[in-house]
Amino acid sequence: MRKNWAAILAVIALTACSSVTDLQRKGPDGTFTSARSVQSVSACVSQAWQSHNKAVNATPLENGTRINMIYPEYMTPIGFVDVTASGTGSKILYYKGDGFTSWAKDDVVHCL
Repeated sequence: MRKNWAAILAVIALTACSSVTDLQRKGPDGTFTSARSVQSVSACVSQAWQSHNKAVNATPLENGTRINMIYPEYMTPIGFVDVTASGTGSKILYYKGDGFTSWAKDDVVHCL
């Protein structure tokens, strides 16, 4: 019986999680530009989020990088930023999921 409850709770937790597509569909919660390179901004955001003991991974994009903060037990995103090349710097799209707190956006702004 305990295993059944654990399975049910896992399914409920997963249905509450947003996917990357869900977050993209609702649009970014912030759009920023930076004179810093894609690599510099991406590394800064990744390190900042990891400093909060969060699971973070990077996914290459055609002209940049996506930094994902994830729920490690489900491998689903809490939120992410897309950092892409723009002119001589970077364009940053910030997507906030259900688990993001204000420090996540503050870290992005600090990395600009």
